[in-house]
Amino acid sequence: MQRAQWLDLRGDYNVNAKNSIFVRYNYFRNTYPYNTNAGGLYVLDAASDFRDRARTAALLGFEGLQVNSYGAIASIDYLTESCAFIVTSMLSLGRLVQDLLLYSTAEFDYLRLSDGYVQISSIMPQKRNPVPLEHARILASRAMTGAQAILSSMHNTPFTDMNDSEDPVQALVDAAFADARRALLLLAGALSEATFNVEKMQKRAQGGFLPVTELADTLVRSAGITFHQAHAFVSKAVAECSGVFDRERIVASVTASLADAGVTPPQQAMLLEALDAVHFVRLRSIAGGPASAALDPEIARASQQLDDDCGWPRERRQKLSAASAQLRQAVDRMKASV
Repeated sequence: MQRAQWLDLRGDYNVNAKNSIFVRYNYFRNTYPYNTNAGGLYVLDAASDFRDRARTAALLGFEGLQVNSYGAIASIDYLTESCAFIVTSMLSLGRLVQDLLLYSTAEFDYLRLSDGYVQISSIMPQKRNPVPLEHARILASRAMTGAQAILSSMHNTPFTDMNDSEDPVQALVDAAFADARRALLLLAGALSEATFNVEKMQKRAQGGFLPVTELADTLVRSAGITFHQAHAFVSKAVAECSGVFDRERIVASVTASLADAGVTPPQQAMLLEALDAVHFVRLRSIAGGPASAALDPEIARASQQLDDDCGWPRERRQKLSAASAQLRQAVDRMKASV
């Protein structure tokens, strides 16, 4: 595995992991009006059995009506949209878990799960198996593939009233959501007690060739050469190091290359600073960059989004409970009038 680009765990894994779920979750929220009352219509006449469909929809807790008469008996958006939400969310979650598993290895040693979330080997006392991450990964995969199977099963079915989307697949939809929920809860629990080896991350960031991109950028800004030239000079310096990061040697090589090209080199202190990891990150403060100036507001935004999203299910449950109570009252009034 080669070192190529920076990531900031606060942002690339905190914000991005949240965003990948938020994007799906907000899509689920914004398209939730597909939760419409599809009953009370015949295919063509669209009238006779329920005179007040809006009232029926409200009493059953639906968001509205499936107005099109044919869509009311043929549309299965409630099924396919739900499964699409599971597929995209669990795909993103599985990729995150895969990286976390890599960071928990002895070779990386960036992530350490608490004792309560590891399984000690029955033979090797020193071995701490990150089983929650492994379980979360397979649960996410099961949820995703289960939802994909449902979408595939609906492919090439006729756009009409059919049994294909009913009893044969409803249990599979429920299982996909159950696995997705288990994956999220397990990962949330494991990470709530996990620690990151920030000291080792910082040491490796300072000890690798990651900052040389900023050195090339500095040469463009300060020496007035093209990036193509700067890239060639820095590449030559990296090759001369033979895999061992040496800031002074890199600066000396670049300075010599500039002199050979008839270009006045920038001050040595500026070139050395360009190879500092903290300096590299601090400069990248544009939207989406790893600098705290750019990242801290995004973390605050993501946290606020999480709070807002957590409130939506509670709001929906309250609406469903209220609809159920209204339905009971309507039934009681009907019974009393008989």
